[in-house]
Amino acid sequence: MNLTRLIFRNLWYYRKPYLAVMAGVAISTAVLTGALIVGDSVRFSLQQFTDIRLGKTRYAMQSNDRFFRQELAAEISAHAKLTCVAVLQVGGIAINSDKNLRINQVQIIGVDEQFGQFRDQPLPVPTEDEAIISRNTAIKLDLKPGDELLLRIQKPGKAPSNAPFVEEKTPSVSIRVRVAAVAGDDQLGRFSLKNNQTAPYNIFLQLKQISRLLELPGQANLLIVAEDGTHDQTAAKLDTILWKCWKPADAGLNLKALEPSTIPPREAGSHLSSRTLSGGGGVCHGRRIV
Repeated sequence: MNLTRLIFRNLWYYRKPYLAVMAGVAISTAVLTGALIVGDSVRFSLQQFTDIRLGKTRYAMQSNDRFFRQELAAEISAHAKLTCVAVLQVGGIAINSDKNLRINQVQIIGVDEQFGQFRDQPLPVPTEDEAIISRNTAIKLDLKPGDELLLRIQKPGKAPSNAPFVEEKTPSVSIRVRVAAVAGDDQLGRFSLKNNQTAPYNIFLQLKQISRLLELPGQANLLIVAEDGTHDQTAAKLDTILWKCWKPADAGLNLKALEPSTIPPREAGSHLSSRTLSGGGGVCHGRRIV
């Protein structure tokens, strides 16, 4: 018996264990290959959702119920040589009175013409008393361009809602607008900073109009920065630029010089600066906070 015949007879005799091992290897390979394919598919899907939600947005600063100057975006743009846009974002209720339909939680976003730079197909800028709504909002409320829409916008206060001595009832303002257009996914219709695959109900208004309605002229609570394609800017660099452009007014503070006659007698000889720091509900005289 030669060596070749011995090998074949050995394989035939142990054919069942060998076949089981081969089947196990084949199944394991198929499972690993499928997992890699599914993982790449999920990663690609998540990347697509992120691009749909954010467009060209790379960095964002959200202050929620605190507000800063809209000019801060222009100052950061000038220093960083990037597109930085100020946005005013609040919650509200949308109502279609004609068909008795409503959405109790909508995202109302005040934008200007620069907001369109965050997408290759720009979002049209709404004019006075006009609104641009997302596609899912249009479907939910059965609206089309030219229809009227009633909005009840939550009116934020200058103090956080969880601060002491703040009114329990949240004031609101109502406005009736005309639907100018329906924004698709390729126009940032699903714009949101939340990592959620559920499409938000977005309603875009003119930034100046919503600022005036909420009695927050020239104020915003969201900064978004577009990518420049070079990735030279980092969060640390932008943070440094932010502090260079930051002013007391961005924190709701107002500095006023005191007249000599208004300085308290016991503070008249103090070496501290005779300035009044007001904002956030308090006034600072020298070393005393009232």
